[in-house]
Amino acid sequence: MNLCQRFIVPEGPAVADELFKHVYRMLELGGENVVACGSDFDGASIDESLNTPVKFAGFADYMLQHGISESVVNKIMFENAYNFFKKNMK
Repeated sequence: MNLCQRFIVPEGPAVADELFKHVYRMLELGGENVVACGSDFDGASIDESLNTPVKFAGFADYMLQHGISESVVNKIMFENAYNFFKKNMK
């Protein structure tokens, strides 16, 4: 999941609604076990509503409130990345 504003919304701020559309589309394409946090906190231009780890963590609640199950939210927020690194960093 990329939080860079220009990636989420080419013009204008990237807000939770737009990020959610990207995540939902990836899930529709079968990405439940693939989509993971990437954030870009290391220098990308990120909307003020998502620009810290604490604010971004609130996006998990947003996804839950908009119909994504807790098990899938957990995968997106940490399990998918953990499983990737566990498998590939031997």
